[in-house]
Amino acid sequence: MALLTQMLCACATVPAMSVSSPSPSSLSGNFELWGQTVKDGCGGIYLAARHLLVDASAATAHADVVERTYLTRVENGRLVAEGRFAAQSSCPGESLFEQWVLVARGEDLEGTLSSHWKVPPSCERECVAEFRILALRVKVEPPTAPLAAPQ
Repeated sequence: MALLTQMLCACATVPAMSVSSPSPSSLSGNFELWGQTVKDGCGGIYLAARHLLVDASAATAHADVVERTYLTRVENGRLVAEGRFAAQSSCPGESLFEQWVLVARGEDLEGTLSSHWKVPPSCERECVAEFRILALRVKVEPPTAPLAAPQ
């Protein structure tokens, strides 16, 4: 019994490894999106957005094409962006819920996007779509004004 007690004490004194979380500013930026459908509960679902603009200081992320702005937070080293939105394919009074969960991989982000909404006509069935996401940091910002035609 004495040996077991000593072993347990020795194990209890080993410090836990600490994992450093990325700073919110390192998660900010303009990212080009690549998505692979992992789950398509309704058929014909694809990732429409092409860019995700993350502003961690404002706690927002914006997806182009679908024009949705999400509230963000950093949780356990992950960027979590969530939002509820009106959707034509959803039931009256219901909303589309989307959640991005992304982790830093060097300068880029990777993770998942999940979407949930109720489907007419019965509005009993929930459609769920999930994507595996790779978000590549855009190193050059796009111009803010149209480029002039060559002379």
